[in-house]
Amino acid sequence: MSLTAREGSAHAMIRYKDRGPAEVWYGRPDLLGQYCPTSVYFAKKRFEFMPAIEDDFWHGHHYEMFRMAATFRELLRTRREPVPHREILEVTAILYAGAKSLAEQGRRVELSEVLGAVARGWYPGAGSNCRPAV
Repeated sequence: MSLTAREGSAHAMIRYKDRGPAEVWYGRPDLLGQYCPTSVYFAKKRFEFMPAIEDDFWHGHHYEMFRMAATFRELLRTRREPVPHREILEVTAILYAGAKSLAEQGRRVELSEVLGAVARGWYPGAGSNCRPAV
């Protein structure tokens, strides 16, 4: 994983051992006037995300919060995680690797470098040398 950012946009390159890389754009500079558009490119597919619904960020945000609360209630009711714990740790590790890469001028950070720390509750700024760029 490597991450670079400038002003209101960020670009990440996520490399896998068993398949081609994924390229992630957040706040793409070619989409002016839109709030937080995110595009993920794979070799054969592209996924696009935007928190706004009908160009209204707050409408989209309220829907996200509603879905998160419903998922949490389902977790309490069934006592089963909606997403496997390992997958949650891996996604969290990608985010931390991105923060570490950004703090270190886009250096490529292996997930193995941060995955163990994520499982122990490490996060950028928690007494580590990884601090988000200002």
